[in-house]
Amino acid sequence: MKNILLVALSTLLFACSSTDKQGDDSQLTAAQKASGYECKNVKVTGTRISKKICNTEAERQYSKEHADEFARKIRDDVTN
Repeated sequence: MKNILLVALSTLLFACSSTDKQGDDSQLTAAQKASGYECKNVKVTGTRISKKICNTEAERQYSKEHADEFARKIRDDVTN
C-alpha cells in the first residue's frame, strides 16, 4: 500500500513539473515585443516549483526604482 502511494505521489510531482522550453518569442505579438515584454521562470524560496513572471520593460524599471528607493530609506533609517 505504501509503495502504491509513493508511486502515485511521485508521478503527480513529475507530471506537475513542466519541461516545455519552446521559444516564448514565437508567441509574442508585435506590441508585446515593442514594449519589451518578457517572461522569466523565478525560483521561489521554500518550494521546488518555479513561478513564471511576465512583465514589460517599464514595469521592470518601475520595480527597480522603487526597490532602490526602499533600500535607500532603510539604509538612512539605520544610520540615523
